[in-house]
Formats: sequence, structure tokens, C-alpha cells
Amino acid sequence: MNQILITTEYNKKQKIKIFSFKLLFLVSIISFIIIILLFSSIVYSNTKKEQESKVLTDSFNISTLYDSYVNDIDKLSTESFVIGIIEIEKIKINYPILSNQNADLLKISPCRFAGPIPNKVRKLVYCRP
Repeated sequence: MNQILITTEYNKKQKIKIFSFKLLFLVSIISFIIIILLFSSIVYSNTKKEQESKVLTDSFNISTLYDSYVNDIDKLSTESFVIGIIEIEKIKINYPILSNQNADLLKISPCRFAGPIPNKVRKLVYCRP
């Protein structure tokens, strides 16, 4: 006989195959969405840090290096300001050197670790994570 017999066992195998295919498809779509979300969050955080760094570099004013030294202690204790710039011309990168140090500022650029403000008597030391 040349008949195709469809048994209950064959139906069960087909249902299992279809279910496994649907499950695999669902898992792959979910993993793809998770990967896209992770990638977009990484890109967003990098662009945010880059924008903060750009704002710091743009707001840099060379006159702060040569201002009177009367308010240096007040500046050190209250606000963070730019005390210099590191330029790497080959790869076109500018890093401002910030006067205060904390975890958020170290993620953006190098910070002053110890020593006085530039144009004073001691060597300036800065740190980078």
C-alpha cells in the first residue's frame, strides 16, 4: 500500500517540533531586543560623557590660569574648574584637567590629585582611572 498514515505519535512529534520552533524563535527575538537595548544604553552613556567633556572644554577660559590668587582657596573648596588642557593632536583629543577629584569627574577627564594650583611653587600631580 502506498498510503501515508498519520498516527497520533506522528502528530505529537509535529506538535513538539512546532512548539520548539516557536520557543526558539521567541527566545531569539527577546535576546535580540536585550542586545539592542544594552548597545543603545552604552552608546547613550558614551555620548553623554562626551557632551559633558565638550562642555567642560568649551567653557575653559585661559584667563582662569592667570587670575589673582586671592580666591584660590575658595575655588578649591566649593567648585570645580579647569586648570589646564591636555591636547593630543594626532588623534584630535582635548582633555581638560579639573581642579577637584571625585568619581564622576574622573570618568570625564583627568583631575588634580595633589599639589597647588599651577603657577605656584610645587609640582602638579593629576590622576586618571
